[in-house]
Amino acid sequence: MRLFYDHLKVQLEMDYGCSIDEQTDLQVRLFYRHLLQLRLRLGLDCSTIPPLDLWYMRSAALWNEYSVLCAPTFDEMIIYIEPDYQETLTELRRRTDKAAVCFENYQLKNLFGRLSKSDATVFGFIDPRYKDNELQLKFEKLLQTRDAVKMRFQPR
Repeated sequence: MRLFYDHLKVQLEMDYGCSIDEQTDLQVRLFYRHLLQLRLRLGLDCSTIPPLDLWYMRSAALWNEYSVLCAPTFDEMIIYIEPDYQETLTELRRRTDKAAVCFENYQLKNLFGRLSKSDATVFGFIDPRYKDNELQLKFEKLLQTRDAVKMRFQPR
């Protein structure tokens, strides 16, 4: 969300004679993949979202810029995909609100709580299996296979 709202969306209506910088280009590529993957994982339709390369082809056709997006094409893309991103966030929030707190979602529950400002609850999650000595020793053995152990586990 920060990537989209704090880094990409704030750059709308840059100078039309400019191209986006390389950092923004990398952010565009990362965000676009994130959007598509998140929508797919949520079972949302992606058929109305053009492949990323079409935006670059449009930029090249209009502005003869082949490596990064020109500002007007960047603007078009952000404006076009924002409703899809909003739909994605709405569905993610709906599912997160209904789900029990677990390791995979407690940070999302905190994020959506902060965004709504109506929920001051802060969720934390510690999996009780952390006390399982056998699990810890097995995991340490796995780390040893790649000489990655930095601290030895001591059973309690």
